[in-house]
Amino acid sequence: MMVSNSSYCMTKAFVSMISQSVWWEFKTENAGIDILDYRPAFVETKLSGKKASLFVVTTKQATTAAIDDLGQTRWTNGPFVHHLTEYG
Repeated sequence: MMVSNSSYCMTKAFVSMISQSVWWEFKTENAGIDILDYRPAFVETKLSGKKASLFVVTTKQATTAAIDDLGQTRWTNGPFVHHLTEYG
């Protein structure tokens, strides 16, 4: 079964809003919780049907970049090439 682009995009937007809401809720409580709103571009997965290339990263590259950004920022696109596609 193929997931429609609109369903996928709506799910990403929902998860992003949840991340931001939880961050706002806990930021004043000094709870020691790191929350990262992760907004990657294309990642090589069965769902995306994409193969790794210049702008399509592997799941390991995406995960490593997100973990590196955890605690450093509120949101990230992950790998550097995904930051480029955000503004491209």
